[in-house]
Amino acid sequence: MLLPRFAVALAACSLVLAGCRSATRPTPPRPGEPRAMAEPAARAPRWIVTHASSARTHDLHVTATLVSRVDSLERVDTLRATARTTWTFSPAPIAAAGVPARISGSLVRYAVGLGGEGELSPPPGLPLPFVYAAEQASPGEMPQLTLPRPDDCGGGAAAVAALRELWISPPDTLFVGRTWTDSARYLTCRDSVPLSVETERRFTVVGAERRGDAPVVLIERQSASRMSGSGTQFGEPLDITAEGSGTMLLSLALDGQVIGGEGEAVLRMEMRGRRRAQQLEQRARITIVTP
Repeated sequence: MLLPRFAVALAACSLVLAGCRSATRPTPPRPGEPRAMAEPAARAPRWIVTHASSARTHDLHVTATLVSRVDSLERVDTLRATARTTWTFSPAPIAAAGVPARISGSLVRYAVGLGGEGELSPPPGLPLPFVYAAEQASPGEMPQLTLPRPDDCGGGAAAVAALRELWISPPDTLFVGRTWTDSARYLTCRDSVPLSVETERRFTVVGAERRGDAPVVLIERQSASRMSGSGTQFGEPLDITAEGSGTMLLSLALDGQVIGGEGEAVLRMEMRGRRRAQQLEQRARITIVTP
């Protein structure tokens, strides 16, 4: 059956491979209620994103149900993870062609656990705070980790994988209906098995709301990803394939910072060895907040 250590690593990387289904949408008018008329395009609201370089702090909370099947045996586990990170996004200089945007940060809290109750604890061997860094070559590419390297098999690399949920690059001007995409191909590692990941995300502006004195733009994100790799566990060869897809609702401040998000992710994985195959299905809920 699934190794507990791999299960915890899987919880950390599931958000890289799958999007999230929106948990909050505008309520449609009831039958008989007057509908708001669509505003002419020339008068439709537009929001300018400044992409400010400033320190940011986020909490991520993940709860997942993992169903594992081997032959006729089935096992259900509940996985939980929570993380806090402080980080800074430095936009690429406008006049410096070829200079990437940079991300630098620190994972100041990370704890995981198996089971629906009980305290969470840091994984053994993970020093906190854990420093990380990433670069973004262009707005159409997802930021890539440079520290630790994406193919690092240590616990720190697994822990920071989910932080990609916070890294988005919206256009300078947003309006309802505007879309953009980004994508990435990279290597990662889970429980000593090297994995190749391909992912693409599509963002659509679906509305806005006012929080305090400032508007917040609501963005729906759809994503599709694939993962594959081969390695060895306990001296036995192992092949892994996985797919994830879904959508997520994000709240974006006009300084380019994600200030909230919520949804559900789905990941399906197969681990095939020389003697048997194991199918895994994980459904995870993620919440992003700014403390």
